[in-house]
Amino acid sequence: MKDELVKPWVAIASYFKRCTLFGWSGTGLVGLFRFLASLAISVCVLLLGVGVNTLGIPKERWYPNAGL
Repeated sequence: MKDELVKPWVAIASYFKRCTLFGWSGTGLVGLFRFLASLAISVCVLLLGVGVNTLGIPKERWYPNAGL
């Protein structure tokens, strides 16, 4: 479950694996809700990591004439 909440491709693969094991109608609304919730959370966590890496961690700027 931890991997499903961090990696969207694992959430999609797990849903299709559950569907092949239990059948498409066997997952029901609970399985569909679990898939959509884990997919939404994993995409948000993925974007949060990208945002923190891009915006939250300031990087030292390089200027070509700074040493002169």
